[in-house]
Amino acid sequence: MKLKLRYFNYIVTILLLLNGIVFSDVDTRLAFVSNTPNTPSTGKGTLILDVEAISNAGAVQINSFQNALVLNQTFRNQNPVVSYSAQQFPEPNYTTTQSYNGGNGKISLIYTYFGGGRGTIQTSYTQILRISIVYDMGNATGSVDWSSGGPHFYVTDNADNVITGAEEPVTSPLTDITLPVELSAFSAQAAEGKVVLSWATQSEVNNLGFEVYRAQEEAGNYTMIASYESNAALQGAGNSNEEIEYQYEDASIYPGATFWYQIADVDFAGVRTFHGPIQAEALEALPTAYALRNNYPNPFNPSTTIRFEVPANVNDRMEIVVYNALGMKLKTLVSGRVEAGVHEVVWDGTNQQGVQMASGVYFIRMLAGKFNKVHKMILLK
Repeated sequence: MKLKLRYFNYIVTILLLLNGIVFSDVDTRLAFVSNTPNTPSTGKGTLILDVEAISNAGAVQINSFQNALVLNQTFRNQNPVVSYSAQQFPEPNYTTTQSYNGGNGKISLIYTYFGGGRGTIQTSYTQILRISIVYDMGNATGSVDWSSGGPHFYVTDNADNVITGAEEPVTSPLTDITLPVELSAFSAQAAEGKVVLSWATQSEVNNLGFEVYRAQEEAGNYTMIASYESNAALQGAGNSNEEIEYQYEDASIYPGATFWYQIADVDFAGVRTFHGPIQAEALEALPTAYALRNNYPNPFNPSTTIRFEVPANVNDRMEIVVYNALGMKLKTLVSGRVEAGVHEVVWDGTNQQGVQMASGVYFIRMLAGKFNKVHKMILLK
């Protein structure tokens, strides 16, 4: 009996092939798109992934498609908010379920044909859905995987034939997702013949080290100028819950030029997370005398920048103070000893108590040793 049954199945298969009938299978996969820190706001990260499917035997119209994936416990502790876009099976043609269960971390996807045009899965990978997950950044590594619970992976064609294939294994960028920690500081300071970059981390997760990139425009082409692979000072701490400070000196600059810098931390999987950019203007030389430059913009609203210069080999205490038109002191912007170089300070139009000033004429005064200079500023609302 078994031999006759096998023989019968073999004959049926031959007849179907001779008549050009091939039943499709549909496979599915999760595709990593991006993982961006400090997006959409500081302290938040955004993971984007696609659910994709492929038919092995020509384009196939779909009556039902359902599947589920799951965020691990670490990931769902980061308060994920899940949203969906680029749907292949939208309402009203399909009744649609797209839901996230914070208790078990499950993202459920169920699409059932209702009427009108049917969605189609092609012989190359078709995007079924784009999933965006906004999470709290932190000292953690999470993961995404196929869910073993319902709804199970299930696909039918327009004749309700079951054409469920296989779920491809999830790729490493989704099974080991770094939920990065924002740098607690990142600054650039121009000095004579160099720019000094300084940054600090509050904690690190699987951090191999840092790379330093530089460009001459904010939106320009950034070139890597230093790496943890060749500079021991840029090597990361791996995993740490302590604040760690880093510094890099860029001496390959030329005077008077403006540079933009980014740094990238590189994790154990080789994934880079970029920070910045920040700007630094290389000094032509250390100033030889005190100077107070005109503020810019002027007139201004709501804030203006004041540039001042401090020469080398001095140790004077200095003050930069804002006065109103009556000569009354409103706010002290700088007080104390300042290192040699070109510096900038911003006045936001408020007094010492944080009260916003009205439109009018104001004065900025710099005192340092025997140096005494005043400029007029106009706040125009």
